[in-house]
Amino acid sequence: MRIFGLNNADAFVYLDALALVSAFYALFQTKETSVLIFPLQSIGNEPLIDFNDDILL
Repeated sequence: MRIFGLNNADAFVYLDALALVSAFYALFQTKETSVLIFPLQSIGNEPLIDFNDDILL
């Protein structure tokens, strides 16, 4: 069986990586840390990316 055009082993590696990325993203969902993590994308104290909004991936 192939998932996303990959064989089983590659697909599970891909899904594990996706889970790690989403877990890391969930750690930094506050505006305060988003200013620290994305200093180039913030204007003053207001980040351009609002992590409190619902983002559809």
